[in-house]
Amino acid sequence: MPPPAQVEAVEAANGLSPEGLSAREFDRGHSEEELGWCLALARPSELVSGSVQKLSNAALPDVSAFWDCNWAGNGASSRHLAATAILMGVNEAVFNFGCWAQAFQVRPRAKYPGSVQQSDGALMAVARGVGLGLRLLLALTLLVLLAFGLFIVNVQLEIPQAQAPALGPAWQFSVQLGRVRAKPKVTRIPQQLVLTSKEGTFASLPKAVQRNVRHTLALNPWVSLRWLGDKECESYLMQHYNHTELPMFFKHETRGSYRSDVCRAAVLAREGGFYTDLDVEMKWSFQDLAGNETTFLASYSEDGSVLNAMMGAVANSSFMEEMLRQLTRFYRGEPVERYGSSSEWMGPVTALAGLKAVAARDCPRQDLQPEDRAQFNC
Repeated sequence: MPPPAQVEAVEAANGLSPEGLSAREFDRGHSEEELGWCLALARPSELVSGSVQKLSNAALPDVSAFWDCNWAGNGASSRHLAATAILMGVNEAVFNFGCWAQAFQVRPRAKYPGSVQQSDGALMAVARGVGLGLRLLLALTLLVLLAFGLFIVNVQLEIPQAQAPALGPAWQFSVQLGRVRAKPKVTRIPQQLVLTSKEGTFASLPKAVQRNVRHTLALNPWVSLRWLGDKECESYLMQHYNHTELPMFFKHETRGSYRSDVCRAAVLAREGGFYTDLDVEMKWSFQDLAGNETTFLASYSEDGSVLNAMMGAVANSSFMEEMLRQLTRFYRGEPVERYGSSSEWMGPVTALAGLKAVAARDCPRQDLQPEDRAQFNC
């Protein structure tokens, strides 16, 4: 065993504290051969144990080989390779010493039971526990985010808080209804759906009507939604039809369905688009019904009138403009031709009168009520 002075010299040269390689290592029965390579770090050119030759700079090709040699080749524990830490502060010759470690018979980990192996095992257990905890935390975070996202979507679908804008495409409202905007389909009729109600809000409707509106929008995901309440309709008429009697007719009308007749006709006549009553359940999309050539879309009712509960028209449609003239005649108390229809409702009667007037002018030879056709040219 080296004298204490030699041990202290090695410690001083290596910068190790009393907690590192000290005389206590010799007191625990380690031989000089076992610790000879550590002592050689201070004097790599000397023979420490008699079994080691002078170190050569060509012994180790690179730093990574040094670590492989010491850790993998020797199988030594971290405690008995603690002296490798000082390699970060020494020259290349000391790095070369690493691959000579096998010649000093450093004991394998299996021969060192006790505190060293227990310490390594405890560290590995802690590392595994931390890793498992992080994975569980990540999974819990993802579940919370998913639940929160589903909650937000449900709230937006069930309780929309924003009112549809009075003017312009209501794409914001479409987003609140949970719709995914699809690629627009080609129709000559503008891609907007006009809806009217007293309040002009989705949340004010009964649940069954809300579901029907969602169904209509699902069939036509490419359209923009235009929702007008009584206030929005009155503002629209004042802005665009102030030169007519329509604003006055609307203001003094007490029947909600008649106010809707005036509002929808005015919007479609000026802008074009599609319209459905809120309780009309669609089975086909507007594109399936209208195609890419149709300029006006409607249906006949059983009483022979034109059912204005579902309509479509291009902007500045001659039919819609004629319907507005027939509405004016109705409110003035002037006679409106019923053409054999038994309907008493203002909207269907004036729609039929408008259709007949336009057909008589533009396509007088065309039968507008064929039993075997659903489309005709005019």
